[in-house]
Amino acid sequence: MAAAGYAPALLGFEQLAQGWMLIVQQFVDAVSWDEMVNKPVESLKAAVHALHAAGFVHGDLRGCNILVAAGAVSLIDFEWAGVVGKATYPYFMNHVDIQWPDGAGDGRLVTESHDLWWLSKLI
Repeated sequence: MAAAGYAPALLGFEQLAQGWMLIVQQFVDAVSWDEMVNKPVESLKAAVHALHAAGFVHGDLRGCNILVAAGAVSLIDFEWAGVVGKATYPYFMNHVDIQWPDGAGDGRLVTESHDLWWLSKLI
């Protein structure tokens, strides 16, 4: 995603205890999707398409996980992202304050249709 310009560059990572991963990415001087007035919709569509075309899903494409700088979108917060058919939601999802797509739930598969549901809510 970084090579295509749709995510900050990965600077480093380290495997932590209990399956957690520490990830360090490039700083992006940007604002969140939620803060934008004139949202770059086509850039967001292209980013989600590129993610899916590469065989990955994100799982948490809320506006707070999308940065915008100079009219271009960067996806962030890839902690639930992974390979299509393998990535699963964690067992600590916020079901009180966040409405999730149908089928999204603790321990269930993250699907492309979930990402597209978020996309439809954002544009």
